[in-house]
Amino acid sequence: MLAGQFCLAQQERIPVDREKKPVEYTTQEVNTWDIDNFWEAYDQIKATKDTLEQLQIIQKVYIDRGSKGLKSIMAARRYTAKGYVDAIRRYPAFWNSIRPNMEKAKTLGPEIEEALSKLKMVCPNYKILPAYLTVGLFRTNGTVRDQNLLIGCEMAATNDQVDTHELPENVQYFYQNYKNSLNTMTLLCVHECIHGQQKELQENLLNACIYEGVAEFVSTHVMNMPSNVPAMAYGQMNTKKVFQRFEQDMFIPNRFYQWLWSAQTEIFGMRDMGYYIGYAICEQYYKLAEDKQQAIYDMLNLDYSNEAAIEKFVDKTGLLSKSMKQLNQAFDKTRPTVTSITQFKNGSQNVSPSIRQITLNFSRPMDKGSRGFDYGPLGESHVLSVKNVIGFSEDGKSFTYEVELTPDKKWQVVVTDAFQDASGIPLKPYTIEFTTGSK
Repeated sequence: MLAGQFCLAQQERIPVDREKKPVEYTTQEVNTWDIDNFWEAYDQIKATKDTLEQLQIIQKVYIDRGSKGLKSIMAARRYTAKGYVDAIRRYPAFWNSIRPNMEKAKTLGPEIEEALSKLKMVCPNYKILPAYLTVGLFRTNGTVRDQNLLIGCEMAATNDQVDTHELPENVQYFYQNYKNSLNTMTLLCVHECIHGQQKELQENLLNACIYEGVAEFVSTHVMNMPSNVPAMAYGQMNTKKVFQRFEQDMFIPNRFYQWLWSAQTEIFGMRDMGYYIGYAICEQYYKLAEDKQQAIYDMLNLDYSNEAAIEKFVDKTGLLSKSMKQLNQAFDKTRPTVTSITQFKNGSQNVSPSIRQITLNFSRPMDKGSRGFDYGPLGESHVLSVKNVIGFSEDGKSFTYEVELTPDKKWQVVVTDAFQDASGIPLKPYTIEFTTGSK
């Protein structure tokens, strides 16, 4: 029997020849055969101490038989057969304690189906994402890839009965803070399915926070459930302080992972505070909207490549101390700049082609580990290539590199905001442009 495949219109179990790869049933919404295959492989692996045989078992019984969802999540998170065997060996208490939860997860098909049908009611042009409940290696509890909803049950099916003491420190945070994720798996599925409906994320900190905030707010709205993200409670109790700090960090690229998608807790002793930022913006937008249905539509259809649209969306909430334009202008004034080029004045028309070095001078000391160049408007054919890096001066206020010039040519290169000062504030981009003379 192929346990755990459900559809609201067809909830009977579907038989499968377990010696063959399971058929992908396009009418099915929730697929759980990977859970059965994993535990079949697990039991066989535990019965032998032969390392080579263990690798063959996980490959043949779990990976080769796996659904397209398993293939997708393995590719997305770089899971390997060896990784599975290592995890099975190292964490026996964990696997034994979470096994009953995964059996329960297999029964959640109808519940997940119903939850996704609720989302469909509020989401115009809803795209069906087949859901796959898989067993992974602690790198995601849920994601969307290849238009599939992918759940990692080793994280998404946990509760306070699961023994996590063997697990590495870098994944302990999740289990300490999401002790009842099994009870909110349907909420997770809706959250991830919303990502499958959203327009492509153009990644910067504000966009990413809103992107996650939309998925979290709409999923909790659809399910009529509170968010289970730990950052929410802290944010709601410290809204002013959190938003003040966010305004300081919003435009600084190296602050991104202090707010999202990492275990960093430097700011408030709590990770993923960006989820709260995005959620609060969406919640306020919804509260202020006269047409609530239109507000949900606006959120789901945000164009993250349209900077003006994102700024308008945020400005409507009034949660920031100033408009996005004003905040951007204020930040721009704090950025370091290129003040001069030592060898010639930028824009010169008769630069000697014998020059072999260019030295950039900055308005303040720069981070010596960061730099970057890009083509100018004239493209690759006119780019001033870096032949060799000499490096930063001792005080960090200049940077020298070697070039090779030819006569009678216009040269361009953009000194990008990959250069940043010692505190991480990115350089205001600077275009070097000049023309070499005949000799």
